[in-house]
Amino acid sequence: MHQQARVTAATIGSIMVAFLVAVAGAAVTSLSPPIPGYLEADPATVIISGLLYVAAGCAALLTLSRLIRAVWLTPRPTRDELAEGSRSASGYAWRRTAPAAVLWCATSALTAIFNAGAAQGFPVAYVIADPFTFLSTVQTAQAWTLTALVAAVVAIVTLTPRRWGTQIVTTVLVLAAQLPVVVTAQVSVGVGHDFATDAAIIMTLALAVAVAAIWGAAGLEDTSSPGVVRGARMAAVGLLVAIGLRIAVAVFEMAGVGVWTHPYGIAMLGQLGTWLILLALTGTVALQRGLGPRLGALRLRVGAWVAVVSVGFWAALLNLVPPRFLEPQTIAENYLGFEIPPAPTFITALTPGRPNLLLGTTALAAIVVYALAFARLRRRGDHWPWHRLVCWCAGWLLVLAVSGSSAWALSSVAFSWHMGIHMVLSMLAPPLIVLGGVITLALRVLSASPQALPRLRSALLAVMEAPLVVRLTSPLVVWLIFVASFYVLYFSPLFGAAMRYHWAHQAMTFHFLIMGCLFYGTGIGVDRPVRDIPAVARLALVFAAMPFHAFFSIGVLSGTGIGEQFYRALDVSWIADLGQDQQLGGQVTWALGEMPMLIVVIALLAQWFAHDRRTARRADRQADRDGDSELAAYNELLAELARRDRAAPGRQAASDRQPAREENHD
Repeated sequence: MHQQARVTAATIGSIMVAFLVAVAGAAVTSLSPPIPGYLEADPATVIISGLLYVAAGCAALLTLSRLIRAVWLTPRPTRDELAEGSRSASGYAWRRTAPAAVLWCATSALTAIFNAGAAQGFPVAYVIADPFTFLSTVQTAQAWTLTALVAAVVAIVTLTPRRWGTQIVTTVLVLAAQLPVVVTAQVSVGVGHDFATDAAIIMTLALAVAVAAIWGAAGLEDTSSPGVVRGARMAAVGLLVAIGLRIAVAVFEMAGVGVWTHPYGIAMLGQLGTWLILLALTGTVALQRGLGPRLGALRLRVGAWVAVVSVGFWAALLNLVPPRFLEPQTIAENYLGFEIPPAPTFITALTPGRPNLLLGTTALAAIVVYALAFARLRRRGDHWPWHRLVCWCAGWLLVLAVSGSSAWALSSVAFSWHMGIHMVLSMLAPPLIVLGGVITLALRVLSASPQALPRLRSALLAVMEAPLVVRLTSPLVVWLIFVASFYVLYFSPLFGAAMRYHWAHQAMTFHFLIMGCLFYGTGIGVDRPVRDIPAVARLALVFAAMPFHAFFSIGVLSGTGIGEQFYRALDVSWIADLGQDQQLGGQVTWALGEMPMLIVVIALLAQWFAHDRRTARRADRQADRDGDSELAAYNELLAELARRDRAAPGRQAASDRQPAREENHD
């Protein structure tokens, strides 16, 4: 009882410290001279928004921590436990997720209202009087609203028991929901915000996993559970990534101003200090250097309290104004993060240029991980075709080339270049990527040996069999989304709006890459889908999309005004006519859209030939084992049919004589 009281007191104390840090950040903002456009800023609105940041941030991480504990830090219940209805540790953590998600939803909804006022320098009463106007014009308020909707969905999903695959998908959804608030906050403004936003995305994902793993492991009742060490290792790796990227983002946000001379820099140092303490605590537990179960659990519990304080520093930073905000910027720097590049030629566009950090990192990681898995299979003596490695690397090298060349920057300022990059990511690279068979490779490489805790191989199989994943990856749904995406995005105001924000441009980029892989995966993919379809139907699906792509190309060629407002705002000097640039984009779309069909036809022919050859070899091996009994049975069937044919004339003659006998009898 005394120990439980001390734990509760320490938890409440850490929450109070987090609130005090957030209030301090809000107070500094309120006492500072108002920046232009914020003359009506209300201190009470700013302070309450800071308190709500802490509450919503802690609720989000608490929801994620319970999901991670349920799916990854506790043993899966056995069939006997499920049949007996016994309460497993994973089931207990899953049931406790719904209350945390409800708290997350409520605090996020309140934060959206107060943030809409604080972000624009108005009292919250203005927002309450006209909520639609404020919520529709403030990016961060929209991000909090979206977060509240996701939390509501999670609360509903977690009310009842679910399959393990559904639990993993829910965990990924909650992890992704940590991003909207971050990518629309301080990192989205100023010169270089494209780099800062990409770095903040990776940093946020790594940090959210780290804190959630600490809280999840600290909440385990069994201090000797292997989940404690696994949680500490997850946290240590996540913190290492987050700390490195936090320093990089700090250089962007401080804009050359001394860290100790600015309130934003001081709060940032406090946040970084808490992360370093967390790394020291989790690192010792992860390495298991002379620590008993109790001491390791105690360190994680202390780490959980320190993590709460770090949320307070995050809330303070959301209210403080970074020096980067006050730096002058052009329209191009505001939209893109960089100045408009000079007029290109085909050669200069292929030279190295301003890279897409997130896309390039993804491509490089995909190549390295696949190569390591391939090498591991080879060392183990298992066979894996070389051509799959070549196809995988070729597809991702295409992605790496467009993300690291000058063509990427050009795609942000000219529609014609945008369509060229779009075609590479959705039509050229995916057919090569899916021929790599990465899921099959992963299932071959990952261990399936039984352990107390879940393994990656089991998690991958569970996700593939999750009902939501099965429905979303069904051939018809994939076909519809792939085809409709072109029309919905480019023939609506959505394209112009997405191009104004780096995070939205990135979401669009990854959407086309993922949908391209899913679409071509149904046609020529090496990995066996959950719902397999005949080869002829696969080819028909791919060919059925081609007319719609041709109609889309004609629409781009014959129409005008796609993203016109955005491109006119940029006012690119070397684009004389936006209509001609759109027509050029339509020509590029038409030309590059037909090229994948050659890959598809060659791949399908090769797969059919390989399938027939495997079938023939299998039949030969079976014949060697049983003396070709199948052929003997087939010959016996032919002989029996021949005997029946020879006996047929006699039976026919007898049947012809029978009526005559009957007539004589009469």
